[in-house]
Amino acid sequence: MKSLFDQRLKSTNLLSLSLVFLACPLFVYGSSNLISNQQSLKFLIFASFLLAVVTFFYPKVGLAIMLISMLFATDVPVGEGGETTRNRSVSIRAEDLLLIIISGGWLIRQAVTRSLSNLKNVPANKPIFCMVLIMLLASSFGYIQGTTPLYRGFFFTMKRIEYFWIFFMTINILDTQEEGKTCVKLLLGSAIIIALLGIIQQILFPVAGGITTTAGYGRANTLGSFLLIVIGISLGVYLYEQSKKSILLFLLFLVLFATLIFTKSRGAYVSVIPVIFVLGYITKSRRFINIIVLALITITGLATMDIFFSGKLKILSQIHSDDFGQQFQSISDVATKGVKADSSLDARVSFWKGSIPEMIKYPLLGKGVGSIGLGTADNQYIREILETGFIGLICFLYMNYIIAKTTLDLFRIANDSVIKGFAVGFFSGHVGMLIHAMTISNFYTILTMEVFWFVTALIMLFHYNYQDYTTS
Repeated sequence: MKSLFDQRLKSTNLLSLSLVFLACPLFVYGSSNLISNQQSLKFLIFASFLLAVVTFFYPKVGLAIMLISMLFATDVPVGEGGETTRNRSVSIRAEDLLLIIISGGWLIRQAVTRSLSNLKNVPANKPIFCMVLIMLLASSFGYIQGTTPLYRGFFFTMKRIEYFWIFFMTINILDTQEEGKTCVKLLLGSAIIIALLGIIQQILFPVAGGITTTAGYGRANTLGSFLLIVIGISLGVYLYEQSKKSILLFLLFLVLFATLIFTKSRGAYVSVIPVIFVLGYITKSRRFINIIVLALITITGLATMDIFFSGKLKILSQIHSDDFGQQFQSISDVATKGVKADSSLDARVSFWKGSIPEMIKYPLLGKGVGSIGLGTADNQYIREILETGFIGLICFLYMNYIIAKTTLDLFRIANDSVIKGFAVGFFSGHVGMLIHAMTISNFYTILTMEVFWFVTALIMLFHYNYQDYTTS
């Protein structure tokens, strides 16, 4: 009987994998051509059905597909606006459709198995609920008072709620610490692919504004926020990994740090410093010196790499070396001469000051989510006040406080080296993100937020399991 059961289980797994391999190419083809070719709608519907079936039987497979699509998908503009930084349009991505499909399959499974009530109660639930409520109220009042266009208010609010739904699905689909650690490996593996693609892209086909890879053209600062998270995690796991795998994690940091330099994002350059030093302060690890030395060698090597090449490669490397030098010089000028030394930063500060009358006019719930252009404020805290008011800012800060506190709690109670390193790494990356938020609305950017809430779900999962074990 047992052998017969094993054979059936293996055949079911084989069928599931076959459906995934069949559905994914069809879904990619259908979603990428849907706007221009209505015939592809048939492929999209068929692929969606297959993915929903797979998720119904194997929710964790659907979640893995979701993670990969979050990291590698690109977006398609919808509605008014262009791809400029100041007036970016509403956009949809492949994972937006995938999320609906996978959510449907998972919810049907929960309903059939009568387990909808068996949801994990974790510390982040309440602040997330409060944030969702504030956004809905702010968007509703924004539409009533005429400060938020209906379509922008709806889509931008739904997009931010989608990030929370990613968290909610992840925390309730995964169960064990081993499943969580597998997701950590999948995340770091995908991050190294993104980083290598970006370096190759920038070396062979340099574009103005720095490396972007899957973040989209002109969004190097967005990629910078994503890299702060994965750099922190890779370093944290490296500091606590005692096996030979630590060498691979050290090399992973090298590639990720080099990619961060290639973003040519001054905000990311400044924000990565506290990521590294927070790690060193908390862990007191002797390996910390290795990180500092490698970071300095990487910066020096990239800034002087033109001396190692000749011909066309020398010209390309000279362009990058000059850009790196200009960015570091700009940071130095601002530190010594003030904001006026950099025209870009000066323009941002002027906008922040000019926003004060709007803050006073709409102090409680702001003007509504989506009421201002995505790149207009270039400051997450100013944006929160303008769109959700001071109530929204307080809720936003409280939510981040709970996440940071839970992450530190996990670091203290974890006895697994991977989980302990993952916790302290994410905590340092979170600190870097909050600092970086002063130069970018990074809690709106798609790549950063989807990964951030996925990782936050893993933190809450690990913490929940440790608490559950301690209680029992």
